[in-house]
Amino acid sequence: MEVHLRQRFPRIMWALTPHPPAHDQPFVEPHAFLDGVDAAADQLRNLVRPDNGERAA
Repeated sequence: MEVHLRQRFPRIMWALTPHPPAHDQPFVEPHAFLDGVDAAADQLRNLVRPDNGERAA
């Protein structure tokens, strides 16, 4: 019966079949994005006020 249903209604049967999630760890991409934001913020801080021991005149 199931084979007949799969042949007759493939999209419905595909929708009714459980599928594993695409990602095992759902927060990997946002974590990587935040790491990039932290690195960019550090670069910006170094451009605005470099910590090289010099004092402004």
